[in-house]
Parts: sequence; structure tokens; C-alpha cells
Amino acid sequence: MNIIGFEKTKACPSFSYDHFRIIRRLHFDYEAERPGNGPIVELLVESEDLRPNYALLLRFTGVRGLRLENFGGCETSVVFDVVSLKDRQWEDIYWEVFDYEEAMLRFYCKTVEVVSLTALQ
Repeated sequence: MNIIGFEKTKACPSFSYDHFRIIRRLHFDYEAERPGNGPIVELLVESEDLRPNYALLLRFTGVRGLRLENFGGCETSVVFDVVSLKDRQWEDIYWEVFDYEEAMLRFYCKTVEVVSLTALQ
């Protein structure tokens, strides 16, 4: 299983999820028009230490076990990673997304897609 649209990250020479710490939007939905995908999370994050900085929009489908903790305030900052679980052979779970510093965000999903990566002015 590969991350859909991962080639878009080539626009950022030093791409790493570690750079994208500022959560601008987290949207949870159930995509009824495409049966089989189940719950969806869209996550818009921005880098804070790149020049230029970037906005990264990710879409996760088949989301399970969504946990959010200590969200709130003006700006939420996470240090997250997206890890392949395909070797575990779990049914319809191929990825784990989690904040490895503060445990503010964690879920499992079927697919990961890089929707866009945009340089900020």
C-alpha cells in the first residue's frame, strides 16, 4: 500500500511530516457517495520552520479509532507520523497516524492521500 499522491511532496525539498506541526483544520466526515470508504479525516497542517513554509492537505479514508486529546486554544501543534501497518495484515487497516510527542492525535486508516502541498507566501 502506498500513499496516494505522495509524489506531490517533491515540491518541498526537505519534506518530512516533522515539519508540519501546526494544525489549521481537522475535518471528520462519512463519505456516503463513495460506499466502502467509511469515515474520512481531512487534515490541513502547516510547516513552521521551512523557507518558504508549506500547507499540506491530507485525506485519510476508512478511519477507525480516532482519538483527539487536549485540542483547543488558538493554535494546535503536533508532531505526527504516518506509519505503514501492512505487515500486520489487519483487515482494512494499512496505516497508523499519531502524534508521537504529546499523544494529541491517533487513528488507523485504510488509505492516505496527499491532496495538495502548497508553498505559502
